[in-house]
Amino acid sequence: MFSGWQIWAGLAALFAAVTALLAKVGVEGVPSNLATGVSWLCYFRALQLGPVSAVAPIDKMSVVLVALLGVFWLGEHLGPLQWCGVALMGAGALLVALP
Repeated sequence: MFSGWQIWAGLAALFAAVTALLAKVGVEGVPSNLATGVSWLCYFRALQLGPVSAVAPIDKMSVVLVALLGVFWLGEHLGPLQWCGVALMGAGALLVALP
């Protein structure tokens, strides 16, 4: 279903989103740059395996993930306009990344 580069790009996005959340909440004992480093390792692996024109948009799905995790984990609130923006960012990234 997914190729190796898509999985690596998805992991890069996930770890980038986690980095933002860790930086926001200031989790003690867990360096926020650890997730940044893991994100970059996944991103570079995805670039080795797949086309940059598809890897980069999937990596940018981290913006969508941050919004979702901010709402569901941190209790932040998004209005209808913000939800529309999140949906458009996600749809745009997927459209660019699809073969």
